[in-house]
Amino acid sequence: MNQEQESLVHVPDSFKKIIITSTNSPLWRNEQGITIMSIYDFLLNDNSLESCLSKMCDAVAQIMRLAQQGQIIERPGDIA
Repeated sequence: MNQEQESLVHVPDSFKKIIITSTNSPLWRNEQGITIMSIYDFLLNDNSLESCLSKMCDAVAQIMRLAQQGQIIERPGDIA
């Protein structure tokens, strides 16, 4: 999968970048914003792409709430 990710990371545009895998893995989005999903989710779930975006937005909102409460350290290197 690294080869597929590398080629997508170097494409400078705002289009959705998606990798469809043959394995039955959970739907997720990596640090580079690439959506990774199984062929089963892609073909059987009408809202698979929107679902991943919704999960990502929920996670960002939760992180922002924790940061506002002072419960998040900026970077792993900041730990003393």
